[in-house]
Formats: sequence, structure tokens, C-alpha cells
Amino acid sequence: MGMSHQGRTYSIWIEAEQWAPGEWTPDDDNSDVMVTFENGEQWVASFISYQNVLSLTDKNRGTGECLGGKYLAVTDMILIDVVSRERIEQVVADLIGDDALGAHFTRCAEAGAKPRVTSLAPQFLVDDLSRSIAYYEKMGFTFGKPWDGFYAIGRIDGLELHLKEEPKNPAERQYRRDHEHLDAAAGVDGIEAFYERSVANGVTIVQPLTPTAWGTKDFYVEDPDGYIISFGGRPTLKE
Repeated sequence: MGMSHQGRTYSIWIEAEQWAPGEWTPDDDNSDVMVTFENGEQWVASFISYQNVLSLTDKNRGTGECLGGKYLAVTDMILIDVVSRERIEQVVADLIGDDALGAHFTRCAEAGAKPRVTSLAPQFLVDDLSRSIAYYEKMGFTFGKPWDGFYAIGRIDGLELHLKEEPKNPAERQYRRDHEHLDAAAGVDGIEAFYERSVANGVTIVQPLTPTAWGTKDFYVEDPDGYIISFGGRPTLKE
């Protein structure tokens, strides 16, 4: 299985090793890590470099997330000087030696447990990847380095948006526009603040924030390639 420490054999999976070449910057990055023992037990935690905490805080100050950078909430967070395989292996071995892995990692579901979908992301075909990245950054998405210059994944609050620089079908795009079909719909906690931030950052609004018949508020945005996304949520209660 790869490694052994104090009689326990295990392997370590590092999410960052699955990224495109050049996306992983160990001095200023974060990555999920899974430890699998020979008996099948699996434990997961998020490793974050000290520098990445500062970088995320600076980013949140700009986007307004986490009260404008006043806090950082990460489940099962382990701070580390550098997010490299060598250092992660050293930390895992140290925690196993201190019988402390379970205090800092979360145990994954047992084999045979009911399957659970953990993510679902739209993929938009775009004409200009850099232009699209810049647009979605206005809404608070963060992007790593594009893969081979044509594919990028935006992340916000644990969710993803995939962008691929490829030709679109003009007839299909026109059909969706003519019949007012959405390309994606998103739910937001704090919809008013999210709307105000989007307007302030120059996001193209095609329908302003409006109350719905079912008790929520929503607004529509249009990206540079004509994709229409609805953002909606329950209005904030007034005291």
C-alpha cells in the first residue's frame, strides 16, 4: 500500500496531484488529502499552507466572502508550511505516531454505504477562456491555471463551474434565448448582498433582483457567451 508506520500500512492520495501541470504551487496552495489503511478505512482532511491562508484572506477581502476576510472556515483543516507530498507524508506519519489522526481527519463512509452525489457542475463552451474567467471572477469565482489553455474550473463556496474554449452551436444558443431557457440556476444564501456585489463589480444583469411567486428573490445574469444563469434565494428577514 506504499507506507508503513508503527505497524500500520497505508497509502496517501493527494488531490493536487490530479491537477493539470503547473496548477499546484506547494508554497501557496491547499489540497484535500485522503489516507487509506490496509483494512479499508479512509480518512480525509484539508491541508493548507500558511501563505495560502493569507492569500485566501486577501481574496475574500476583495470578494466580500467570509465577512470580507474576517474569518476562514475550512472543515478538518491542517495548517502546514508547504503543501508538498514529502511534508504531507511527514505530517501523516507524525499524527499516526501520536495516535491523533482521528482527531484531525474525518473518517469517510464505509464501503457499502448508500452512494451520495457530492458535486454536479455545468460545462459552458466559450469563445475566449480568459474573457470568461475574468467575468466569473466578478461574481467571486476563483480559478486555477487553465489546463492546456482551453479548460478551466471555477470554484465558489465548494461548488464548481467548468469552462471549455470550444465552438458553440449558434442555432442551439438562439433557440434557448428565443424560448427564455436558463443555462443554469444557483441558490444563494444572502441573495440581496450577492446581487449588490454583482452589480458593483459590473456583472451583466438581464433581470434585476425580483420577488417570485413562491417567496424567494432571483436575478438573471448573462455571461460574454450569452449563457443565462439565475441566482435566487430566500430574502433576508428584516428586524
